[in-house]
Amino acid sequence: MNRFFILLAFFQVYISTSMNAQVVVNTKEAVDNHKGIKVSRAQLQRDISELNDFNLRIKKLKGSIAASNLVLAKGIKNNLIDDMRREIEQSEHKIFQDKKELTQSRSELNSSRREVNRSARDITNGDGYIGEGRDYRDDKRDKRNDKRDKRGDRSDLEIQKARTARQKSILEEIENIDFNAVNFLKEKSKRLVRLIEEFSQTMEADIAATKKELAEDKVESVEDGRERREDRRERREYKRNS
Repeated sequence: MNRFFILLAFFQVYISTSMNAQVVVNTKEAVDNHKGIKVSRAQLQRDISELNDFNLRIKKLKGSIAASNLVLAKGIKNNLIDDMRREIEQSEHKIFQDKKELTQSRSELNSSRREVNRSARDITNGDGYIGEGRDYRDDKRDKRNDKRDKRGDRSDLEIQKARTARQKSILEEIENIDFNAVNFLKEKSKRLVRLIEEFSQTMEADIAATKKELAEDKVESVEDGRERREDRRERREYKRNS
């Protein structure tokens, strides 16, 4: 009999420790997500401003070509190349950010799996607390949400990689265009404008991706808040019934 009570006490301590550890994990996830929202907002404002400036340069480039002003056109082209190099550098940093977010999503999914397993053990052992079934259903729902977030983050990373690769190839082709008086009004100048406009489209796509990411982060923030409330309720119920 003494052995039974020792095992029961050990099990109760294990559950309590697991609950406290999960609270720490969920709090960290909430902090990370809040930081992600702040970063996305700042990037969105910056990217919109840079896109507006970039499109204004494109308009001036077209005007200089129409006016056959080679000197002005070459200067604008060089400014646009500087802009594109800056954008590519920022795109590469976003790849780094997306990799971090994917790693975080994997960690959150692993955490959700542990919660589901613990809830399942509570039901099997029958030594937990009132509301075990509800907690198990909540944990299963959180696990599904985390699987969805992981798939989304993996997709975002691959799309960002492809967009950055295309930006690099556009810049390389533009830099190799021989922009001189002989071909100034010929096909090469038209090709130059088309490539620069395509680069602008990649910037627009990047802004759309940031808006999507921001919306998803807000949804995750709501989910994080709900998970923390459930953690607090779960601990209160366990203490009352243990």
